[in-house]
Amino acid sequence: MKIHNIRKEMKALESQDKGAGEEERIGLARIMCILQKKIRKRSGKLASSQEEIDQHLTQTYSDPYKVYKTCPKLLLRLWKILQIFWRKGKIPEQWRVAEGVWIPKEENSTQLDQFCIISLLCVEAKIFFSAISKSLWTYLTKNTYIDTSVQKGGV
Repeated sequence: MKIHNIRKEMKALESQDKGAGEEERIGLARIMCILQKKIRKRSGKLASSQEEIDQHLTQTYSDPYKVYKTCPKLLLRLWKILQIFWRKGKIPEQWRVAEGVWIPKEENSTQLDQFCIISLLCVEAKIFFSAISKSLWTYLTKNTYIDTSVQKGGV
């Protein structure tokens, strides 16, 4: 059974759990435990070139900001957090580190499309630094601190 299907089944069980009685919840919890064990049985070794990996990442993960574009309440919460960091003038340690891990989707995975990458990368930090960068760029160009006819790299 593919992990994708297992996750769908787990999601369906979670929605059933909300309206279930005490006895049903015990049974649903047991089924959930079995499904979680199936997910943990993944194994495999990635056998793809760096080019294939880069192409796959470009096609699959083109918009990491989608959650903030589609959830206004979440975006508002992020905005409030970013304001706190701006006022304090301190960047969290977690925002300074990024790491990626390849996770197999199926047992005995060998091909690139049988893996998914878990990027331990902070999108919120990218949003924060992007906002600072845009503000700084606007200020510098508006006050003619940067001559765009001469300075083109890194702009």
